[in-house]
Amino acid sequence: MAFPYSPKARPAPGRRQNHRQTRRRRLLLWLELILKTGLLAACIGAGAATIGMGARLSAQELSGLSKRKPFTIGGEVNAEFSSFLSQPKNFNRPFSYLLNVSLNPAIYGISLPLQLSFGQDGFNFKHPFNLLQLTPSYKWVKAYIGRTGMSMSPYGLAGIGFDGAGMELTPDFLPVSLSAMFGRLQKEDVGDSLRPPTYRRLAYGFKVGWTHEKQQLDVHFFHAWENGGKTADAPTGVLPQRNLVLSWQGRFTIADIVTLGSEGGVSWLQRKTAGGTEGTTLPVSDKASPGLSFKLRAAAFGAELAYERQGAQFYSMGRYYSGGDLESVSLGYNGDFKQRWRFSGRLGYQRDNLRRDRQSRMNRLAADLQLQYASDGPWEASVSYSNFMTHTRLLPMQVEPGAYAPIPHPDSLRNTQLSQQAQARFSYRFGHRDSRGHRPSDGQPQDGTTRPASGSPAHTLSFDFSFQESKLVGEQAMNDYFSARLSHQTGLGKDCRLNTALHAQAAYQPASKTAEIYTGPSVGFSKSFLEDKSLNLNIRLQYDLGFSPRALQSGLANLGTGLGYRFAKRHQIDLSLNLRFKHTLGNGRSADASNTTATTATTATTATAFRTDFTGTLRYAYRF
Repeated sequence: MAFPYSPKARPAPGRRQNHRQTRRRRLLLWLELILKTGLLAACIGAGAATIGMGARLSAQELSGLSKRKPFTIGGEVNAEFSSFLSQPKNFNRPFSYLLNVSLNPAIYGISLPLQLSFGQDGFNFKHPFNLLQLTPSYKWVKAYIGRTGMSMSPYGLAGIGFDGAGMELTPDFLPVSLSAMFGRLQKEDVGDSLRPPTYRRLAYGFKVGWTHEKQQLDVHFFHAWENGGKTADAPTGVLPQRNLVLSWQGRFTIADIVTLGSEGGVSWLQRKTAGGTEGTTLPVSDKASPGLSFKLRAAAFGAELAYERQGAQFYSMGRYYSGGDLESVSLGYNGDFKQRWRFSGRLGYQRDNLRRDRQSRMNRLAADLQLQYASDGPWEASVSYSNFMTHTRLLPMQVEPGAYAPIPHPDSLRNTQLSQQAQARFSYRFGHRDSRGHRPSDGQPQDGTTRPASGSPAHTLSFDFSFQESKLVGEQAMNDYFSARLSHQTGLGKDCRLNTALHAQAAYQPASKTAEIYTGPSVGFSKSFLEDKSLNLNIRLQYDLGFSPRALQSGLANLGTGLGYRFAKRHQIDLSLNLRFKHTLGNGRSADASNTTATTATTATTATAFRTDFTGTLRYAYRF
């Protein structure tokens, strides 16, 4: 299907008919030029009108511009000095430093952030003037100016950045909204041997929306095209193209129980021919491809049914990633029971190669489940499971009789890959009792006295477990990962905490029947000093032991401490020290009980290598 304003591929035989087509084409081109000029003028006019009333730069909302100070400045200055020492030495730069200054001057509330840094790698300066973005707004009028981005529809303009202008009108006294944009999506580049050339890409679009109570309907129009220029003669075969998308979004609620939602679009894509002379536009492909999404949700029961289909040729220049040729359907549910149990789950199926014109086809099946338990009591629990199954098949090749077939049995080239993951968490709180055996929630005595807080401190005991597997169905798993952690938290007094944990991680490869296990304890301590809690101390100690079922491989110990002090409200000094000690066993030490009868001469020797690393960082920050 050709665009109504594009030239015909076949000229009319009669001179009169050709003259009529030329006049019609000129008229449509003039209408398109007037529309583009009007959109650009409206966008720039809305931006210029709202800058004097209320402005936003880099996503900063401002109001009451006349009451603000003409000039303000804030920021932060920080200096950092760090040292890294190792034995044996393998690092060429044991000391490093960095001075960073961040300034945020504001002129009538419009911020212009600046940042400069100086260190051993040299001087660096960042400013916003090479990528200026203005988003002024006033009441229900909002404008986009500069290098910005807008989202109007998932099937049309969906957040891609552009250089130009746009506006949004969302009046609160009318159920109608309007959005429009015009700008450049892509610069022209001649390319080189490593990257193909790109054309200058321009676009404009607008959206009209209607909202009334729980009903909503939006219609979006998007048009983008590329200019040939010097890249048209490039030998890479990259051709300029033109794209038009018409999309919609709607949501309707029936009797406050069932919600119907639909979104989709139709895309037209047109490319120029490689043999056309300069100034001609001969369409080589011009196809309409639909995309559709449909959702049915029962709000009273928490169930949702969603369906989406994008044609094989669906493409939109207004998206960063635009891939069609897919169809998916999913069923989801979420709800709670007695305000303690909450369940949610979703099951989805997706497939591609809808027209069956490619050699490969892929089907995907995904599911996830979550179960949570929470109450006013001490117990909390959550369990989740998700999987992702992909089935890939190469379709039979068309081979002439008697010809050599490179693949004797193409139907056998199929596989099903399964990836699944499970997680579980359980926690239990106890303690919080005073010397009389009462909980703090039991209330204070009737005589108005205060109970002493000398009872047992609060404790939290938690257990986390996760499992992840990836394999080909019918074969052994590629990798299995296990992780478990048992932790305990308690308070040792005012502003003092103690955390202890025991963790274990394992990676198992069924093909080689090998496993690697890392496990060890960890202890953490934190304490705040002074009345304003301006002095903070934390200490952590962790030891990890790595081994296989038959050999001890390595051990790693970490001892770290940190001290932070805040003074004069705006000054902060932080000191952190970390010492790491690692020992590696070269030949390994046998842990198999059957080796106990072996002689000393045949026992594997243990060659141990030691490594020590020290890291220290001193940081000062001043905020103004």
